[in-house]
Amino acid sequence: MAPHHALLGTSGGDLYIWFGLAPSSVEPNNTPPEKPMWQATFSGATHCGAGCALGDFLGDWIAFALSFTLFGSELAAKILLGFVLAYAFGILFQYWSVAPMRGLRLRDGLVTAAKIDTLSLVAYEVGMFAWMALRTAIIPTSSRRIGHTG
Repeated sequence: MAPHHALLGTSGGDLYIWFGLAPSSVEPNNTPPEKPMWQATFSGATHCGAGCALGDFLGDWIAFALSFTLFGSELAAKILLGFVLAYAFGILFQYWSVAPMRGLRLRDGLVTAAKIDTLSLVAYEVGMFAWMALRTAIIPTSSRRIGHTG
């Protein structure tokens, strides 16, 4: 089994190798070859989504492990930490997608990734956090405990 199959599964690994990686350039000016629009869009969306998911996941666990609260609220702490990490990972993963396609250096690549990702990332996070707050308001923490009867 190839290493990318262990990480992504057979289908995911093959799809990533097929069009997720930026191919090496054989042109003398070292400009990577152009991807079709659908591949560039898919690559950008999955890199952003992966960064958001990783940041949100790590943010929840870090807040839990450190008993982090913000203004006395565990939820506010998870939202803040999740957003910061999701934004950072989202921009970083988008950078890894866009910089090789456009031949950008670090600073220009990060600025471009931020321009590409900020609106969609903020919209996704606001929607997810609004749902979390609504769910928490409807089903308070104390009533979700196993064996709680009152």
